[in-house]
Amino acid sequence: MANRLRGVFSIIILLLLPTSPVSAQSLAYANLGNLNTDNFPRINAMLEVHDSQGNFIHGIQPNQVSILESGQPAPVTNLEEKTTGVQVVFAINPGPAFGIRNNQAISRYDRLKENLINWANSRMGSTIDDLSLIITNGPSISHNNNPRELLDTLNSDQVNPRNAVPNIDTLFHAVRLAGDQPVHSGMGRTVLFITTSPEDQIDQSLQNLFVQAKEQKIPINVWMISSSGTYISQSDKELISLVESTGGKFYTFSDEEELPNLEEYLEPLRHIYYLEYESNIRSSGTYEIFASIQTGTEVIETDLEILEINIQPPKPAFISPPIQIVVNPNPTEVDSTTDTQSAQEGKYNASSNDQTSNNLPSQQILQVVFDFPDGRKRPLVETSLIVDGKVVEENLQPPFDQFTWSLNDYTSNEVHLIKVRAKDTLGLTGESIEIPVTVEVIEFIKEPPNQIDKNLPLILGLSALLAGSIVTSTLILRRKLQPKTVKSSHSRKRHTLRIQQSSDVQSDSTSGLFTSLIKKKQHFPLPRGSTSNAYLVFVADSEEFPTAPPIPITADEMTIGSGHGQAVLQLDDPSIETIHAKISRRKDGLYYLSDEGSVAGSWINYHPASREGNKLEHGDLIYIGRVGFRFLLRKPSQTRRPVLSGDNEGESSIKGEDS
Repeated sequence: MANRLRGVFSIIILLLLPTSPVSAQSLAYANLGNLNTDNFPRINAMLEVHDSQGNFIHGIQPNQVSILESGQPAPVTNLEEKTTGVQVVFAINPGPAFGIRNNQAISRYDRLKENLINWANSRMGSTIDDLSLIITNGPSISHNNNPRELLDTLNSDQVNPRNAVPNIDTLFHAVRLAGDQPVHSGMGRTVLFITTSPEDQIDQSLQNLFVQAKEQKIPINVWMISSSGTYISQSDKELISLVESTGGKFYTFSDEEELPNLEEYLEPLRHIYYLEYESNIRSSGTYEIFASIQTGTEVIETDLEILEINIQPPKPAFISPPIQIVVNPNPTEVDSTTDTQSAQEGKYNASSNDQTSNNLPSQQILQVVFDFPDGRKRPLVETSLIVDGKVVEENLQPPFDQFTWSLNDYTSNEVHLIKVRAKDTLGLTGESIEIPVTVEVIEFIKEPPNQIDKNLPLILGLSALLAGSIVTSTLILRRKLQPKTVKSSHSRKRHTLRIQQSSDVQSDSTSGLFTSLIKKKQHFPLPRGSTSNAYLVFVADSEEFPTAPPIPITADEMTIGSGHGQAVLQLDDPSIETIHAKISRRKDGLYYLSDEGSVAGSWINYHPASREGNKLEHGDLIYIGRVGFRFLLRKPSQTRRPVLSGDNEGESSIKGEDS
């Protein structure tokens, strides 16, 4: 009776389990992954959709898919199906059960290998799949796309299953291989584990392995080799549950069944949808993303994907902003070509031959660059130039990186704060730091209209008539006052004396001119309203009156040279070096001129300036190379006293002496 009951129980077990596979998927399912935000707000992802039998669902259209970002829908703009191949790992863990032979003397192990060999032969010529094979205590290959390599490895296997000792570590190794970065983006990944019953090997580490496989979307399929009527242990049940949790299939083989077709496992994993959608996210944070797919009357939803995103507004910045601008208060008189060039340079060119008000800008060109701190460069839709808190110019279309700052309304010397505001396509707005810019307004005294050009013919006629009259008068007088011959020697002496006296008078006149230029402040008109303590006035010749507007010295140190972007005062002359000289205001409030080792030298009243620096006084004539200036103080305390020193008869020189 006991044997009969045992037989009945075995029949019931056979009917319930061994001859049919256990499917992990009783319902349709989908996976969303590989979220890419490099082109944000456009997000790329990959989508796979399977029916209740595990087959890939082909032909889904974009309007059948909805993306939800933390509950907010986002439109799908593109959906493209592609065939990518599958990354598969065959892991064989033989044991004594593999060595049992059927009535044809063929072992279960040989039947398993024959099934794999047939599949490899069917894939000859295809390189789309990534193949790996692990046999416990046997040969192996890793990540090979040639089915011939798989075939040769199976044929070279010499493992005796009757003496083999199963090792669950083979499964750990297989999952690690399947988790490697796929050769092609979007490849499906799976593991086929062929083993005997794990018995008491289901521990916490194995459970964690299946959790890891689920997170990486790696289905683990298990073929378990057992005899018909074998009792299903608790370990077997736990293994079945773990397999189902990853989306894999469980199958028992007792040599009385046909082995499954491998393509039923692999074909659904060779296809993927490339998905693209426009995100509605506009701030940094963590978001839950999932897809909803409408397939006929069924709606399939993916698991939640966590998306962490960093979004920051654009950051504008000025390129080489001006520190100081000297402005012409009468912009209508400015020559357009000179004005534009001066505005672009953003400084006063002291070496120009025409140092009139036409060299001063009525506008300033400002160049801007934009940075995106979040690393996602986006188009701009609006930029604004803000001066002293007010928008003075807006760009609503490209180019967004340039502004023209009008200076027409400035009538006094002031420091203005400028900054730029930028808005991108996401509606995010960023501002630059505020830059202080000193605007110096120079007032010029208008000269009366020149009437000479209009009356030139009349003036020339009168000049000719006057010259003729003078010549005639001179001839008449000389004829009447003709000296006698005996007095000719005396006359020559008196004539020589007159020439010497004339020379003396000329020297006195030069001294007087030098003194008047220093002491009479009205010969050096300074700009009204300016706050600078010292100025340089350009002179084309050492004793000519100044014809160019004064150049204010506003900083404690002003470098002079020809170097663009290196010298504060840039001079365009062959004698000027990159950094030629320096004017500095020291702690005692006095100004010093020092030469920076130039070839042409720097001079104060025709005396060379040293590298250590020589003190400057109000009215000093200085030369930088061959470019001359007058140094003026707004409130001079003293000036140099001119001293005449004669080396030869009829020759004199002027030196400055502090008074």
